Amino acid sequence: MAKNRILVGFTLILLLATCGPWSVCSVSAQENQDSIRLGAVNTPHYTGLLDALVKDFKDTGGQDIEIYSGKDVYDHARAGAVDMVISHYGKEGIEPLVLDGLGQWPRPVFANQAALIGPESDPAGVRGMPDTVEAFRRIAKSGSPYIVNNTSAFRFLSEYIWRAAGKPKKGDWFITTSSSNVTAVELAEKKGAYIIYGTFPFLRHKALTGMKMDALVLDDPLLQRIMVSVLLKPEKVAGANHEGARAFQQYLLSPRAQVLVRNFRVKGSDRQLWWPAARHNNPAILLPENASSTTPARRSGKETGRGGGNGGGRGDGSGRGDGSGRGRRTGGRSNAGGH
Repeated sequence: MAKNRILVGFTLILLLATCGPWSVCSVSAQENQDSIRLGAVNTPHYTGLLDALVKDFKDTGGQDIEIYSGKDVYDHARAGAVDMVISHYGKEGIEPLVLDGLGQWPRPVFANQAALIGPESDPAGVRGMPDTVEAFRRIAKSGSPYIVNNTSAFRFLSEYIWRAAGKPKKGDWFITTSSSNVTAVELAEKKGAYIIYGTFPFLRHKALTGMKMDALVLDDPLLQRIMVSVLLKPEKVAGANHEGARAFQQYLLSPRAQVLVRNFRVKGSDRQLWWPAARHNNPAILLPENASSTTPARRSGKETGRGGGNGGGRGDGSGRGDGSGRGRRTGGRSNAGGH
């Protein structure tokens, strides 16, 4: 595993050195139209959501999908190593990727779930509350310690709920440190403090360590973090499977996929940790002309159709053909292993 990571990193360094820091070039070994190369941040892959979506995409006639999962997905995108990216909308790399002209418009696809986490004893009595701001008021009133998770997204949330709660006076109970994510949660456990963190990474860490903390407040939409998909522009990535990636993106925006997101549960938890987000897009792109709501992926690949005649049909995988007797759909094997 370590050797593979070193090889991937070395390959990226060579590619970026050759292409320049603000350009994308192709990876000849990956110029494979038989599969879709997806780069994603860790959470949707680690939770199993992407595997579930890829399997269902295949069941609708979709192509193989090769998943690379990691924090450096935008480095891979700039190196031409992926056809599309899924990440949080606020991730640092997404804005320059699009504004530099390398990626297309971001499409919201789903949202993951953060939580207000605290001691199992819950001294402030916030367990199960639907409103994070009201829960924070109780924490402040009780004088229970609260630790600011020092990542940009969670630091923003802490500032927001402090202001929304009426700016309670910050004292010893309000703790700002340089710690973030798992390190900050471990510090919160030592101090019997509350903290905001991603629900799934917290649950995974708790299962590994047996820590005496619980995810106490989850039902506030404020705690949802939207993720988007970005297609790499075909004119910028030679050999990219743009048509296949576009088909998978259209599938993700379909009611079928969005219901799967809503119903998905992480193994070992009955809580909803993923939320549909396609409705945040321009409605015109959600159900394109001639796209079936049950087989939304049938827009790339090849399939023999019944169409014919003098060009009266469309090659959209419906079997109506495109005038040459050929329809189009995606097809192939599923290969969704991470790197």
